[in-house]
Amino acid sequence: MFLSTLDSTIINIALPYIAHRFHQPVNTIAWAITLYALVLSTSIMVAGKIADRFGRKRVYTIGIVIFALGSLWAGLATGSTNLIIARGVQGLGAACLQATSIALALSAVTPEFRAKATGWIGVLIGLGPTLGPVLGGAIISVLSWRWVFFVNLPLCALTLWALRYIPLDEVLQSGKISWLTLMGAGSAILSVMLMINGTQVGLFALVFVVALVAIWIGETQTDAPLLPRACYRNPHFVVPILATGIFGGVMMVVYMLIPLFFHRVGHLPAWQIGFISVVPSIFFIGFSLLTGKKTGTHSLPKLMLQGFVVMTVTVAGLSLIHASWTWLPVVILTALYGMGAGIYQTPSIRHTLLHVDPNAHATGMAMIRMVQNMGIAIFPLIAGVLIHHHTLVTGIQLSWGVSACALLLALLTMWFLLVRPAR
Repeated sequence: MFLSTLDSTIINIALPYIAHRFHQPVNTIAWAITLYALVLSTSIMVAGKIADRFGRKRVYTIGIVIFALGSLWAGLATGSTNLIIARGVQGLGAACLQATSIALALSAVTPEFRAKATGWIGVLIGLGPTLGPVLGGAIISVLSWRWVFFVNLPLCALTLWALRYIPLDEVLQSGKISWLTLMGAGSAILSVMLMINGTQVGLFALVFVVALVAIWIGETQTDAPLLPRACYRNPHFVVPILATGIFGGVMMVVYMLIPLFFHRVGHLPAWQIGFISVVPSIFFIGFSLLTGKKTGTHSLPKLMLQGFVVMTVTVAGLSLIHASWTWLPVVILTALYGMGAGIYQTPSIRHTLLHVDPNAHATGMAMIRMVQNMGIAIFPLIAGVLIHHHTLVTGIQLSWGVSACALLLALLTMWFLLVRPAR
């Protein structure tokens, strides 16, 4: 899980170096990031369903091998096209890893340790994208950009060695897989991302509608739907998943806009910007672990709500940012944001999986990660559009304002559908 989330951002720092090496503009090389995210988001549900059908360890092992081969290919790439295709292969491997890792890990520990295990997994999910640019910068300063990809190889080998201690799981589900549903889900995600990016909006809006029809036909005609149909009518499943999509998108916006503001407006040195950017991660890790210990005794929806309250207030505060702001108020607000994110994530994962049949945990986790990855892809695109059409500071204010409104909407939904009925 950590490797797959780390590689979503580790390449960011390397983009200018790769563009210079291959004599290509940065926006062309940026497809190495885009294709990774697109393949990951569009194939994760397929990976989750296959894992629940044929075994999670099998799919996880295949994912590690694919991810390692993609990393090797990317590190040896002799041109931009090779590199971009290799990143797509990495994205396919990452989909297998993200769909199965949590279900595989939770099945390997006793029930009394599952809350703590979920806390650690939540830390790794949030830590990977955060450490990516830091680790990428460190590698490039000592070695070449190719080692941004080669560094994955020993970690993949170590994971394959450790897998022999995890027993092979039995076939968990029977029934025919609805490939129409899986293809429809992938097409719907792809079309939404391309529409937001401004690519032939009319055409991909039509593709999106056709994809939704395909999903409906596939789910109603199969005897083995992606998840039991009752899940989609259960607010305890639907609300946390949608909230996690907003949570993932807002977190990426926070991590994107902090360095942008202090580089372009505050004119701080790179090392100081790096320290400021790490602050929310430190609090996120600490409170994820703390919350992981409490999820067995506290109401999960209440903890989720508390996390969203803290995030909503702090992001609303960040929307008031001005060119005259120093680093201190930003550090305070982002530290509180990290605290709220840490309070939310672990209870959210546990609460969602509690309302999914254990035999479908890989598919359930795949849906969580798919929606979160969509948020991670969509919210920065929205922020980019706002910044492009306004002055930098105004665009940043609007981006955080939109993020705060999205958090508030999820918070109110959580209160009315999850917390209030239980009182």
